[in-house]
Amino acid sequence: MNSKYVKSAFANAGFRVRVADQGQKFRICTMSGDAFEARAIEVAASLLMTCPLGHLGGSFNQKHEMIAYKPGAIVRA
Repeated sequence: MNSKYVKSAFANAGFRVRVADQGQKFRICTMSGDAFEARAIEVAASLLMTCPLGHLGGSFNQKHEMIAYKPGAIVRA
């Protein structure tokens, strides 16, 4: 999984985003600075990305910035 793949998945869901690959996670921001919708969590979950607690989806640092860990990076015990 790379940033182009993630960007494409979000584009298919109607989001214009920029994606930074930060090793074990992606930083995903809207291009317009508008807030993400709940669908953004669904897109990340469909890619098997997780939040820091290992739940499917991602977490928000700001209303327009989401962090999502790559599949397998965070494992719930």
